[in-house]
Amino acid sequence: MKQTLVFIDGNAFKHYLSKCCNDKLDRYFKYKDFCDSLMNNDEELIRIYYYSALPAEYFPGMTEEEQEKTQRLLTGRKIFIKNLKQSGNVDVELGHTRFKGRDGNGEPDFEEKGVDVKLASDMIKYTFVGDYDVFYILTADNDIAYCMKTARDFGKTVKWVDISTNQPSVRENLSQEADKKIDLKTEEVKKFSATPK
Repeated sequence: MKQTLVFIDGNAFKHYLSKCCNDKLDRYFKYKDFCDSLMNNDEELIRIYYYSALPAEYFPGMTEEEQEKTQRLLTGRKIFIKNLKQSGNVDVELGHTRFKGRDGNGEPDFEEKGVDVKLASDMIKYTFVGDYDVFYILTADNDIAYCMKTARDFGKTVKWVDISTNQPSVRENLSQEADKKIDLKTEEVKKFSATPK
């Protein structure tokens, strides 16, 4: 059996689920079952690596309403991360969220930091550490393409799961650096949603 790892850019996949399915699927999504469904018959899923960042707990100029909203979001994401870690063979790696300022409508604007670096670093690490054969990559980030190439150069089979990036150049670049591109079917993905208890 081929030893297989799955690397998930959590924010990008969350956006995919929100856009293509509905906004409830991220929190209750059955990640382990979904990743198992990606495997070929000769592949064994060893571990899933999920990369994300928790919402910023504080940012300058927060209103009382924004503080309450932030606490709700933070509590919800912490519960999600805890459940994800307990779902089986899932490691969660967290970056941090940086406040960029406010947009034209006065809404706070944020960006994740450190998440892509962690994903890229782990891909390179497991290219050389451990006897892994196949990498599945769920991302919409063009910067990961070179890591995919490096893994392939050293004998790994790299499969990119297209999670609907809107940029044709990014899609083309990631496709070129993968041994195989996997297109998700919305109806199939929806099967891994779960009803909250």
